[in-house]
Amino acid sequence: MVADGRLSAACASLLCDALTEPTAENLSKLQDKHPLQDTPINLPPFEGVTQEKVDSKLVLKKLRSFPKGSAAGPTGTRASHLLHAIQVNNPSSALDTLTDFINHLASGSVPSEVQPFLAGAYLIGLSKKDGGIRPIAIGDVYRRLTGKCLSSLILSEANNFFLPSQCVCAPGGGEAVVHAWRHIMEEFQNDPEMIGQKIDFTNAFNSVQRDVFLKECYEKFP
Repeated sequence: MVADGRLSAACASLLCDALTEPTAENLSKLQDKHPLQDTPINLPPFEGVTQEKVDSKLVLKKLRSFPKGSAAGPTGTRASHLLHAIQVNNPSSALDTLTDFINHLASGSVPSEVQPFLAGAYLIGLSKKDGGIRPIAIGDVYRRLTGKCLSSLILSEANNFFLPSQCVCAPGGGEAVVHAWRHIMEEFQNDPEMIGQKIDFTNAFNSVQRDVFLKECYEKFP
């Protein structure tokens, strides 16, 4: 981290949770955090869906949005590797080639034999003080970059759908929620009928039924 110029992250790492031991028990805990699900079936056909092409300007913008020192996924490629390749003067543009590849991934044309490497992730376990495990999933940069680009293309539609219950990709959104909540609690602190409640669902994201999730995406944001 120091070599990458990430001094604050290097200091923070001295106080962070330690990596778990590679034991069968810890492997079982990680697998419990990431339960297997059957491959979704009966999904609507992809053919006929209008796909908006991703341009090179968007690819470069989203590639630069990766935090400095982002770890590599299963293919071993980092965002910094791609940025360095783009900066080299070659007869053929690395950015144009990368953009073509991102559009190929977005089209759903990747062979099934290759999909696990691009859509998979490394799992790393961090030890919690209570004896549990905090799972960290490091997805591959190509899949993450494709997701960033496609999400940008539907940003306005997503906000129209989710507002006002949820805001999508709002700068400083987390801070705004905290300050708004503090303001509300100060305003109603003497109201005996006012109750504040924070809900945290256990392992919520990994427990989502993926076939339902994909069908909703297809219907709402084809």
